[in-house]
Amino acid sequence: MIIGITGPSGAGKSTLAKKLNKTFVNSVYIDCDKIMHNPFLKNLHHEDYTKFLAKSKFLRPIVYLGANMSDELLDRYWPFELYSKIFSKTIRKIIAENKDKIIFIDSGFLTIMPEFFNLCDIKILVKADQDVRKERILKRKQNTKKELEKREASWCYLYDNAKFDIEIDTTNPLSPQLKLQHLNLVKQIGKKRQEEKCCEMAL
Repeated sequence: MIIGITGPSGAGKSTLAKKLNKTFVNSVYIDCDKIMHNPFLKNLHHEDYTKFLAKSKFLRPIVYLGANMSDELLDRYWPFELYSKIFSKTIRKIIAENKDKIIFIDSGFLTIMPEFFNLCDIKILVKADQDVRKERILKRKQNTKKELEKREASWCYLYDNAKFDIEIDTTNPLSPQLKLQHLNLVKQIGKKRQEEKCCEMAL
């Protein structure tokens, strides 16, 4: 069973995915951002990756170059096709190794990854007020305000034309409505999993 969780940066999709991963014992959490940033690193937490990147004399200029190239140059020279194959291969491998488990795929770009988006039994969009998201991201101290403004312009097209089973607004993380949504989501996943198990037994 595969649950896809997507949404703009700072919406709280990773927080939700990790909570669900802890709720369901027989489950796996796939952090696509971690794999996408460096598909060659295995079992590396985000904090460890940041430290690794800061120390790496080889990777630092490459990442800096990619971040500062124009879109036109990126399209022409950056090896996205090869990169995408490595990235997709890593995710496919994790899914194949955990077929009997609930798999949570966490990625802001899930809607433009049809190979995985179409596999999801439940598709979840996590959203929040733009100012709230910006505040959350700036607290991480990984992006500047200028970078966030540039990124915001591209978020809408990722989700406007996609169909989701559930939409969760995390603007107020303490709202009773949000807690109820989480509870209903857990129930829905549990029910879906139970249905799957019944089908497997019938076969």
